[in-house]
Formats: sequence, structure tokens, C-alpha cells
Amino acid sequence: MNFRKISFLSLLLAFVFVIQIAGISMIHLPYGGIPLYLITLVILISLQNGADCLIIGFVGGFIYDLNPSITSPMGEWALIFTIVGALYMNYKPVLVDILDRPILALFIYSFTLIVVLSIFEIFSAIFGGI
Repeated sequence: MNFRKISFLSLLLAFVFVIQIAGISMIHLPYGGIPLYLITLVILISLQNGADCLIIGFVGGFIYDLNPSITSPMGEWALIFTIVGALYMNYKPVLVDILDRPILALFIYSFTLIVVLSIFEIFSAIFGGI
């Protein structure tokens, strides 16, 4: 992965993060609203190849750790999305035709968000956040 691609994806994630914090989170929706940043990050991780999944997962998790409304320790989301990037990196050959089947992609993204939030709950319990 070259520096230009990392920079572009980091700026894209920062832009989506600002939209999430400044716009979407200000609208009072049930269950905390739409996790636009989490959805964008999972999709970007799934579209990368090899070690790029790890890099984007770490950078995206670090950006999400800057959220002022999160009470978790700094670095928890970076760790979680690095783990998710490692899972995508290892199981990418199984998910090769993810772009050819949009319904399957929807289920995989939904399942990945469930895994991300489950890992967050486990780490929160370990770190004493619950």
C-alpha cells in the first residue's frame, strides 16, 4: 500500500467521522442513530487486499477513538478494527466474489458489524468499561 492511498483513505474516513459526529449524532434517533462511520470503515476494510486491511483497520480505529462521546480507553477501537482487519485478511480468499453478490455482501457486512460490537463488549468488560 502506498502513502497516497493511505492518505486518501484516512482523509475519507476523517470526513465521514466529522459527518457522523457533527451531523448524524445530533439527530436523536432510537438506539443512538446510524453508525455511518462503522459501516464505511467495514466496507473499506473489506475492499482492501492483504496487509492493507490491517493498516486501514488500525487507522480507522484510531480515528474513531477520537470520538468525544466514547468512554472507552484510548486505543480500544484501534485494537478492535485491527482484529477485524486481520480476520478479513485471513478470510479474503473465501470472500472473493463479495462484489458479485450484493445480497451476500449485505449479510457479510451486517455480520461483521455484529462481530465488531461483540468484540467491543468483550473488551469493555475486560478493561472495566461495563
